[in-house]
Amino acid sequence: MSGFILCVFEEVKDDFFPNIGLFTSHVATALFAILVVAAMSVCIVKREGRLRREMASDEIRYRLLFWKSQIGAFRTSVDGRILDCNVAFCRMLGYTKRAELIGRSNSTAYFSASDRAEFIDRLKAAGEVTNREMRLRRKDGSAVWVLVSAALMPNEVDKGLVIKGTMTDITERVNMQQENLRLADIVRNSDDAIFSVTTEGVIQTWNAGAERTYGYSAEE
Repeated sequence: MSGFILCVFEEVKDDFFPNIGLFTSHVATALFAILVVAAMSVCIVKREGRLRREMASDEIRYRLLFWKSQIGAFRTSVDGRILDCNVAFCRMLGYTKRAELIGRSNSTAYFSASDRAEFIDRLKAAGEVTNREMRLRRKDGSAVWVLVSAALMPNEVDKGLVIKGTMTDITERVNMQQENLRLADIVRNSDDAIFSVTTEGVIQTWNAGAERTYGYSAEE
């Protein structure tokens, strides 16, 4: 770019000052070249400054999302050591401070070693795991159901691999599903005749008690 500008300057100089002396011509070209380099340097410095500010702004936004999010965020080594996590992650596992988890193994969060081994195997095979339902153990030993998404990512420090991911507490939803299944099982096997119909009178469900009472099978 600077070479092109200097060529244009030389042509303009020859057109407008054909009788200029050789020494004066060289001095003028040198001064112009210095001005061009200085101007380009200023532009580069300003652009780098703007990029640094944008990167800093992005980092601030990322940190705010990381710390303030209600979704648990974590970063662990492949062998299970917790490298970083946010407060939401701590709370889901029953902890109040990040210091209680960072640097420790996450193996205590699994009810069995095979659960973690299966998760790591899936992660290594595909490079990422999306929306996987998992049953983890809280600090007090109780169960928490979470929806986990994670990926193997390069580590900026040693160029190895780390696991970065998020998890959402779905315990309430899972408990409701299990309760619905339990109630459905009770209804299905009850000795009492239990059935449901739409407002138009179309039979929706028909349990074993209804089959015995009325003599019609559920298929009928």
